[in-house]
Amino acid sequence: MLDRIDQQLAQWQQHLDLVSQNLLDLYDLSTYQRLVGAGGFPKTALKGTTQQQVLPALAALTDVFRDFDLLNQTIQQAIALRKQLPRWLGAEDQLQEIDRLLNTSSIVLPSVQIPLAQRNLLSATETCDHLTPSQLLATMVLAFDWARDVVLAVDTAWTQWEPNLLQWGAELRSIQQQAIALELSIPELTHLEAKLQQMQQQIDSDPLGTTAIGENWVQAIAKIKTHLEQTAAQQVHLRDRLQSARDRLAHLKQLQIQATTAVAEFHTKILEPTVVLPALNQDTIEVLAKWLERLQIKAVEEVSDAARNAVGIGLGNWQKQAESAIATAESAIGTSQHHLQLRQELRGRLDALKAKALAKGKAEDGELSELATRAKQVLYSRPTPMNQAVELVTAYERRLNERRC
Repeated sequence: MLDRIDQQLAQWQQHLDLVSQNLLDLYDLSTYQRLVGAGGFPKTALKGTTQQQVLPALAALTDVFRDFDLLNQTIQQAIALRKQLPRWLGAEDQLQEIDRLLNTSSIVLPSVQIPLAQRNLLSATETCDHLTPSQLLATMVLAFDWARDVVLAVDTAWTQWEPNLLQWGAELRSIQQQAIALELSIPELTHLEAKLQQMQQQIDSDPLGTTAIGENWVQAIAKIKTHLEQTAAQQVHLRDRLQSARDRLAHLKQLQIQATTAVAEFHTKILEPTVVLPALNQDTIEVLAKWLERLQIKAVEEVSDAARNAVGIGLGNWQKQAESAIATAESAIGTSQHHLQLRQELRGRLDALKAKALAKGKAEDGELSELATRAKQVLYSRPTPMNQAVELVTAYERRLNERRC
């Protein structure tokens, strides 16, 4: 019997060491300390699903700590008796007591109030369980496993969601800064900021009831980010279009100067109505300049989608008017230069034909001489009647190339 008791005591001491270590590890878990308000953490005010699952588990775990004390006291009492056993005689009573402590219902649990619904007229109001150490340990194992799983479930939920909240908070601040930079008013951001605080409170108080807490948030953030990206792209595009319009206006002003100079030279050197030049209107440039200025002011002062769309439409119409004015100026320049160059080409052509006449020995031809004289007078007169000049040079060339018998 003594050998059996020694084996049992050794085994019970091992069990106690393991139970103590596992209870200590669970107690040291920050999640457990947050739940019960230990280790410097304020006690978490639980709600919802988490409250329903955690409070019974914590109560059961409190019973485990209590039962561990009862179990430990019983085993330590048996160990103390074993140490007091005499070596030879008179040990029977003490062995019986150790055996009773280890193998009978020697542990008395605190009395428990019996609910009225479970009593009859002659029932006691309280019950008091008596368990063997093995039975008590078995109930402790079950209670510990259940409480551990619940606490670790909370730990997993907090570990999962709290980094998400930090990330979402940083993301929200980044989006708020982008909105400020884009001069956008997004009412949804205020709602999301309040929602983030609500989620923080919900995750703190009910981590087990937050399985889908982030779905709507992620969708809302993604929608706003898309809106910001589109808005930023639209603003860049609008700025590019406005810059392009300013460049076109500057180009038009330069063209207008060139066209005015070319047309003035045309009127000085070419006799109308050889050609009708496109009419240049300085008022058109002034109208376009004021129009563009209004569009630029609107683009800066009004940053709504509707305002950007209105500016975009206005720029489209402005572009059409500007292109029409540019085409008019380019046409005036082109037409003027064409006739001025033609006048110069006819002069060179006449000189070449006269040199050819000299080489052919026809320089003294009376008709050729008269045509040359008249053509030169016309080509060097201001303004030059271009139709007449073309006719005279053509007549001179035709006369020069005639074959005579």
